[in-house]
Amino acid sequence: MTEGKKILQSVRRIQRLSLAAVRESIRQRVAWLLLAVALLLTFAGMRLREFNFGIHEARFLSDFATGTRTLLGGLLALLLPVLLFFPALERQTLQLDLMHGASRGEWLFSRLFAVWVQLACFVAVTTGVQAILLYWRGLPFDLAGLTLDTVMAFVRLAVIAAASLLLCTLCASSLLVLGLGALFVMAGQLAPVLGHGCNYESGIVCSIGALLSGLVPNLQILDSPTAGTDLAGLPAITWVILYGSGYCLLYASLAGLAFFRREL
Repeated sequence: MTEGKKILQSVRRIQRLSLAAVRESIRQRVAWLLLAVALLLTFAGMRLREFNFGIHEARFLSDFATGTRTLLGGLLALLLPVLLFFPALERQTLQLDLMHGASRGEWLFSRLFAVWVQLACFVAVTTGVQAILLYWRGLPFDLAGLTLDTVMAFVRLAVIAAASLLLCTLCASSLLVLGLGALFVMAGQLAPVLGHGCNYESGIVCSIGALLSGLVPNLQILDSPTAGTDLAGLPAITWVILYGSGYCLLYASLAGLAFFRREL
C-alpha cells in the first residue's frame, strides 16, 4: 500500500471518529446548554444597557457579548475534552475503535477536532447574534474588527481545549483535569504579571518562571485586537493565528506522547 493511500485512509478514519465524537457531545447537551446561556446573556445586555454605565451603547453591547463569549466559551473548552475522553475510556469505546483499525493518535486527534468544530460553531453563533443585535438597534459596528475578534476568540478557545486534552491524557480524574484547567487559564491570563515578577527574582524561581512562561501562553495576547501588530511587521490576525497554532501543536504533540504511554 502506497503512502498516499495510507494517509487517505487515516484521514477518513479521523473524519469518521470526529463525526461520532460530535454526535456524542451533542447527545450530552452541554454545548447546547452553554450556548443557550450565552445567547440569553447577550440578549440580556440590551436590558442592562437601560442603566447608564457612562459608555456608548454599541461599546457596551460589544464588551458584554465578548465577555460572555470568553467566560462561557472557556468553560466549554475545558469541559468538552473531558466529556469526550473519560466516558470513552469507561465504556471501552476506545478499545472498539482501536480494534477497527484506528490508531491512538487518530482517535485522540479526532476528539480534539470534534471539540474545535463545536467551539467554532459556538463562537460563530454568538458573534452572529451580537452583529444582529447591533444592526437591529441601528448601531454602527466595524465588520473587520468583529471578524478579527471572532478569529481571536476561536484561537483562544482552541488553545484552552488542546491544553485540556493534554491534561486528560496525564490525569486519572476528570475533576483534577477541570481544576488544573482552571489554574491553566488563570496562569495564562496572568502571564504578563508573572513574567514581570520573575524579573526581580533570581536562581531557581526565575528558572521556573521562565519555564512556565514558555509552556503557558499569554492569553491576553488573544484578548487584544491590536496584539502582535508590531512584531516582525505582521498584522494582528496573522500573529494571533501563528501564536495560537504553535501552542495548539505543542499541546497536541505532548498529548499524543502521553496518550501512547498511558495504560488503557
